[in-house]
This record gives sequence, C-alpha cells and structure tokens, in this order.
Amino acid sequence: MTIIVRAPFILTHTNANPTKLSRFIHTTTLLREVASDEVRVRFAPSPTGHLHLGGLRTAFYNYVFARQNKGTFILRIENTDQARIVPGSAQEIEHTLDWAGLSPDESPQRGGPYGPYEQSRRLELYKQWAEHLLNEGKAYRCFCSPTRLDLLRKFQARNREKIRYDGKCKTLTQSEIEEKLAENDNRHVIRFSLLDGQYCFNDLIFGEITANLVDALESDPIIIKSDGYPTYHFASIVDDHHMKISHVLRGSEWISSTTKHVQLYEALNWQAPKFAHFPLITLRDGTKMSKRNDHSHVTSWIQAGYQPETLLNFLTSSGGGVPKVKQDSMEFWSLGELVKGFDFKQVTCHPGSLDLNRLHVYSAQELQRTWARNPGKVMEQFKKLLQANKIETDMDDETAQRVIDKLIGRLTLLNDLLLHDYVFIWRQPQLSWNIKDYVELGWNLRDLIVKLANLVDKIDLEDKEKFTEALKKISTDEKLDYSRFMRFVRRLLTNSEKGLPVYEICCCLGKSRLKQYLNNGLEYVDKGA
Repeated sequence: MTIIVRAPFILTHTNANPTKLSRFIHTTTLLREVASDEVRVRFAPSPTGHLHLGGLRTAFYNYVFARQNKGTFILRIENTDQARIVPGSAQEIEHTLDWAGLSPDESPQRGGPYGPYEQSRRLELYKQWAEHLLNEGKAYRCFCSPTRLDLLRKFQARNREKIRYDGKCKTLTQSEIEEKLAENDNRHVIRFSLLDGQYCFNDLIFGEITANLVDALESDPIIIKSDGYPTYHFASIVDDHHMKISHVLRGSEWISSTTKHVQLYEALNWQAPKFAHFPLITLRDGTKMSKRNDHSHVTSWIQAGYQPETLLNFLTSSGGGVPKVKQDSMEFWSLGELVKGFDFKQVTCHPGSLDLNRLHVYSAQELQRTWARNPGKVMEQFKKLLQANKIETDMDDETAQRVIDKLIGRLTLLNDLLLHDYVFIWRQPQLSWNIKDYVELGWNLRDLIVKLANLVDKIDLEDKEKFTEALKKISTDEKLDYSRFMRFVRRLLTNSEKGLPVYEICCCLGKSRLKQYLNNGLEYVDKGA
C-alpha cells in the first residue's frame, strides 16, 4: 500500500486502463470546511478489556469535533468477536468516558434514535445486507473447512506464494450451493467479492491514500463468520451508514482497511463518510502504547490518582492540534479550553511521542489550579482518599486544609499525601528506630525531648527564623552536630531520617499534635531505656 501526503484535492473517476476497474472516492472538503449536513461521529471500541490511552485519545478527537461543529458524539460497542469479550468492560468504557468529561450523546446506556448501540443486538440488520450482497452477486458463500484453509496456507508458504484464499467457492453453481446448504453440517462463511484495481480516497489528515485491494489483502474478506456474527469491517460500515455517521475519526492503524471499506460502501450503493486517521501514540523511546500494557490502561492512571484533564492535556501534548506555544510552555488547559482551542488542521501525520514527565507536570498544575479555585473539592477528594485507604485521623478539616495548603506546591498527585513522606501527618507513626544508636553517642534523649516540648510551648510556629534559631541553640548547648540533631528530630516525629524539612513537619502537625508526638517519643525512650 502506498501512502502519499499532499495538498487537498478532488479526485475524479478514470478509465485509463480498461482491463482494470479503477474507482476513486473523493472528499471535497477539509475538516476546516465541514459540510452543512449534521455532523455525527462515533467512538466504537471493542469490549475486550479496559479502555487504553489510545482509545481515550480517539474518543477525545471525536468529542471535540462534535462539539466544535454542534454535532453528535456517539458511543457504539463493537462486540461481534464474542470469544474476546470481557464481561463488564462495555459498561466500564462508558463510565471511563463519563469520568473524562467525554460523555456521549447516544450510547448503550443513554440510548438514542439509532440504537441499539451494541452490535450483538443488530445481527438481523447485518444478515439483511449480507443477503443483499449475495443476491447482487457481490458476495458468495464459502464452505471451505478450517482444515482445507490451513493446508492451503501451508502449501502457499512452502511455495513462497502470497498467503491468500484461492477463491474455490466463488465459482460454485447455485445447485452446488443448495446441495451444501442441505447438508447436516453446513457451517460456512460469507465472503465479499473484491474488485481488482486501484482504489483511492482522500484522508483528511494524511492526504491521498492509494491501494490495490487484491494485491494488498488475503483475497476476498469474510463479512459474515460461521457463527452468524459479522466481522468488524462489515458491521462497522453497516452501522456507520444506518447511524448516519458523517465523519469517521480513528487511529492510523485503520488506514489499510479503509479502501476495503470504501469498496463495500460502493457495493451497497451507499455514500461513504469522510475519513480522518490520527497518528499512533508512542512513548518517547518510540514504543507503541499497547493495549496489553497495563501502563496504557486509563483505569491504572485513575487508580494512581490522575485527574481527567491531566490525561487529556498529556494526550494532546504531542501530535499537533494544540498551539505550539501551549506545547512548549506546557500550559494546562481545561476541557472547555481544549475543545475551543484544538485545531484539527494542525494535527500531524507523524506518531505522537509522549513524555511521561509532562504527565507529572500537568498533574501538579491541575492540582494547584483546582486548589486555588475550589479547595472544598480537593478536600472532599482527600477525605474519600483517606476512607479508601482505611486511614483514620483525628485531624479536623480546618487543620487538614492548612496542611494541604502548605504542601500543595510539593505534590504531583493528591495521592502523594499518603506516601511515606507524608503519612505521619494523618496518623501517628509507630516508632521503631534504635535508641542505642544515640545512647552510644552519649545523648540524653529524655532531656532533648523535654527541651523540644518546652520549645513548642514557648515559640510561634509561624516564625520560621526564630524556630530554627531555637533548634540550633539546643544542639549548640548540648554540643550536638546540628545536621545529626535534625535527623533525630525528624526520626522522632516521623520514624524516618529522610523526608520533609523539620520545620515543615512541625508546621504540618501544629502545636497540639506536635506535643502529642513528642510525648509518644518520650514514652518510647522511657520503655527502651
């Protein structure tokens, strides 16, 4: 298959080679010149597991295109491959779209005028149009057994021939077909009869796409399987036609199938929608974000604590579509700003290379932005986070809000507040450090803790300079190395030598809880002495 990217043009029919059938499907407008007809786009995933990042990106493109053109965004579940269906995944996909703010206008759960929106409930419709193609002589029944097809493939491989169906059943007479249908085991498939010759169409992103289907494919494709279910290719174009889809926006992995879809549209005498294929997502090292990589599942990012607009900013940070100044500055946009500012004319043909570091930056920006605009929302999320992790705390809301306000600039995710560096804030740690480490140095731990408690009583925690000077005075009076003394104080309060600066630890705890933690340390030292 040859892909040529060039300026938009109108293709016309040609009979340059009378021995070949040459057909050209053309698009007369770019995305910037959407026709006056109603825009209807669809996101059509298979329910074979969690929605992955590439799928969310495709859904976003369709959602934005619909909103920019006052059109309709449809979710259709393509579940014709029954063996691969994961129970509950169709519902999870729609829930994930709702979570991301990309709620469809029509869907299995919402319904709509062109439903049902699950292919397994539309089998009669596919059967009807398959019969139509049979009656028109554009499709045929194939009775070849799996054993014969396997032997054929092995024979062709051994002789270094192209692996393809040899068309044996294409020449069956009507009486032979009826005879085979009358047999007890008459399981068979229906194949679409491809026409030889070049097919071209104008992709709204990639430009001119040209392919000879008979050369490119394994001969005549199956449109109805032996179990009565349609293949993806046939069901997809039947549904797109009946649901009045105006534009098909999907990943570039489907480019190789589109010329086949175009020929099916012509065979059924239907007008094809306009096609736009978006470049694939890759990581910075060029590896594809595979569906089978748990790292690519949207649910894994939700569980990690990432927010919807963070992922959408991340997914649009490469591959074009947003102004370069936004990409360079890593400016965070809300969903509304993305819908308004996204420019399909700027989408590139090259794979988008995603840098995970950008994801962390966008997440921190969104958290700080939300905190500044609506701290109550963040507090509600934080309470749910504590409950989900079964963390009980005696901290009141006012104190918790003050603590988060002090730490917000350090956080990438709200979930970070439950990491080791911060968990001491919400529940008093069980001390486990070795008291002998300090006794052997000649430290009087009890006296040190009492002096710290007295300091807390006397000094204003908001005065960082005075508080720091007071700590230095204690270490000087006791002839202790200041850095080692600070590590001891941190260990005393958090059970760890590493973490936040001591001053920030004390501010987060506040005077009352700080004294509780010091008393806890005193009891620990007394028991271990």
